[in-house]
Amino acid sequence: MAISYESIISSAPFKFLVGPEKRPFVIHAALVAHYSKPLDVLVNGKMSEAIEGCAYLDDVDEDTFVRFGQYLYTGDYSEAGQEDLSDYPVVFGDVAPVDVWEWSSNRNRVPASPGSKKSEMWRKFQSTSYPTSTPASHPHRSFEISAPALLSHPRLYAFAEKYDIPPLKNHCLHKLHRTLSAFTLHEDNVGDIVKLLQYSYEATPDHEGGELDGLRQLVTNYAACVVEQLSRDKLFQGLLEDGGQFARDIVQQMVKETE
Repeated sequence: MAISYESIISSAPFKFLVGPEKRPFVIHAALVAHYSKPLDVLVNGKMSEAIEGCAYLDDVDEDTFVRFGQYLYTGDYSEAGQEDLSDYPVVFGDVAPVDVWEWSSNRNRVPASPGSKKSEMWRKFQSTSYPTSTPASHPHRSFEISAPALLSHPRLYAFAEKYDIPPLKNHCLHKLHRTLSAFTLHEDNVGDIVKLLQYSYEATPDHEGGELDGLRQLVTNYAACVVEQLSRDKLFQGLLEDGGQFARDIVQQMVKETE
């Protein structure tokens, strides 16, 4: 159920002190309470935080909290280094997958053969969708993006997971999926993808059977599409050698795709 603007602007402001520096941020209490039950208890409950109208969140960085506030008020958020949300529009269709390439020594890329297993895996990944209120209606194009920009999505996802905000989790998955679908992967930025994989698994709980967490499923599916490129990177090799849940998940995903 949507919340009215009148309810938002007539509610009291609530101050959050964020990160080790306790930087102050103010958000309307009604808006926070509408999106998150745990935060509703914090701002409207009987604890000292609700009485004082102030809470300290030491487990979130400032940039992530800014994106959280941006989402509350606008329904969207900017990734790191992206001030204009229209900078990197992308839709999906019958476009050559920019990530499914064979590398040559001079970084020229040759697209995978149409109908190949690799191409089909990519098209399956590309066609995945996540419920979100943000439309994508612009031409597909590739772009360069930094590691901080990639990580801004799983960091906000982890925040939304902790404070029980399902719509924001879906929106983070939508934006990360859109970014990865247009990401130009090459030797110089493979490490950025490895950092994304590492953080996504560190920030989400292990599972015992059953379905993967949404973030883990997304990044594992992507990694399976470009595993040949990733496998040449020493950091990725180390990630596999460490074993753990990711190593098991990527193997299971590869087996599933070859069945």
